[in-house]
Amino acid sequence: MEQGKVQLLLKDIFTISQDADFIVHQPAIHEDVYSYKYEDGPGPDTKNLAFDLTHGSSMPWNARILNILLEQLQRRNVEEQWLMRRSDGYYKVILEDHYKQLQTTWRAAQPKVMAKGILETAAEVEERLITKRDENLKLDARLPELYNAGYLQLGEILLSPSPAMSVIPDNQHKHTKLGNTMPHPNYTSSATSENFVLTVLNVELEYLPHF
Repeated sequence: MEQGKVQLLLKDIFTISQDADFIVHQPAIHEDVYSYKYEDGPGPDTKNLAFDLTHGSSMPWNARILNILLEQLQRRNVEEQWLMRRSDGYYKVILEDHYKQLQTTWRAAQPKVMAKGILETAAEVEERLITKRDENLKLDARLPELYNAGYLQLGEILLSPSPAMSVIPDNQHKHTKLGNTMPHPNYTSSATSENFVLTVLNVELEYLPHF
């Protein structure tokens, strides 16, 4: 629910319907960002928020914008009487994560330097983004297969003879031991894989060794 509230706020503030629309965002002017950080500049315009997309969320300019968004989010919380009240820190983490996503989207759409120092044309940028989108769609189609294969591999690692595994006390498994439900690597029954995934998720991660 909170993720959706944050997304709705960002859509309203930046006039976007999806993350992909953020590629047309006009970033903050460098001189304004510099003045705010090193001099006595006024900071972001609250009526026309513009991120400094060349830097992370912790930079003073972007941090100020995230605080403005946080204030607006908490104001909506009160005005709309949301069922749950969350702390500022909770919402701040979500806002920072969304900023990283938007920043990644924007950066991907910027022209790249080609051979001999020539920048991509708008048509070349569009072609590159379409190619990347198609690759992502193909990967999405394979996710169930990769998901199951990944957990089967994880199970083999966890169950392989290793001195590090001795640090996991027998009573630290929440429900059942992995060894009792580990499917054979060549057996990919969906039911068996699902049971194994659930078993892996029931392990206390802090007791697992670091590889």
